[in-house]
Amino acid sequence: MSPPDTNTEKQKRRHKGPLMGLAGVITWALVLLALLAIYVVFRGNEPADQEPIGVETDTQETINPPVREEEVE
Repeated sequence: MSPPDTNTEKQKRRHKGPLMGLAGVITWALVLLALLAIYVVFRGNEPADQEPIGVETDTQETINPPVREEEVE
């Protein structure tokens, strides 16, 4: 049940633009993905290696917080 007058040359010509657009979008997405991968690799684990500025990390107070006088009574 195919159409009786299939003109493949005409179909190639009509589909060329959308196929080129799809190829362009896929290429752009791959470029962005590569840039993201490069950024992540070079960024590494730098922030986790250092303590944030202005944040005190006293583990003893975190484990045993100081008791207020109201709580003792």
